[in-house]
Amino acid sequence: MFTYAIIHEQGDRDYQEDSVAVYPGKKVSSFWVADGLGGHGGGKAASQTVVENCKNRSQKHFKLEECFQNAFVTGNQKLVEEQDRRQNTKTMKTTLVGCILEGRELTWAHIGDSRMYLFRDERVVTRTLDHSVPQMLVLGGQIQESEIRSHPDRNRVLRVLGNREDEIKYEVGRTLLVEKGMAFLLCTDGFWEWILESDMEGYLAESATVEQWLLLMKEHVLAHGKGNNMDNFTALGVWF
Repeated sequence: MFTYAIIHEQGDRDYQEDSVAVYPGKKVSSFWVADGLGGHGGGKAASQTVVENCKNRSQKHFKLEECFQNAFVTGNQKLVEEQDRRQNTKTMKTTLVGCILEGRELTWAHIGDSRMYLFRDERVVTRTLDHSVPQMLVLGGQIQESEIRSHPDRNRVLRVLGNREDEIKYEVGRTLLVEKGMAFLLCTDGFWEWILESDMEGYLAESATVEQWLLLMKEHVLAHGKGNNMDNFTALGVWF
């Protein structure tokens, strides 16, 4: 019913802090991308902890609401435990974006500024809204959508996993029926900040396979970001 491909690159950084996973099942499949914060291995531990927890929870008795609650709330609890174990309670945090496919029903959820893009007829029809300072400025009418990528506060993320005091406020999108020819993309900010939505659409139209689509976008991201203190970047593309 679906094919997928992944790119997972270190960029110009000393550490790879992103994590990505696909957990296929007979009835339910799930797809996850997380962007860890913390450096020196802490960010990787944070993103990997929550992504691995998604596998444990999404393959049991399935209820969508419980699955997302476990992915985000239980994932946060496990991350706090890992912070305590490593004695790092300040910087070990992570974003998380995921999609769950049950039959033909697709639902997504996220926290932070890792994104989900949904494509129909080779055009973006929706994307998640970042939990970040520039996204809030866009919603408040203070800047334009096109200014997010270059905004000086672009890296100020307002919601993440790894918080010990605040309630975990993740956002769940609507459920829709997938159709042949639809596609979605999960990606970290290190990916989307170097490629415009119009370029994603253009490469999608050019590609015969999801692997080719991801490769063309990877080449674009590297051409525009390499040498600019480029962040880790990860993308997971799925075609139906």
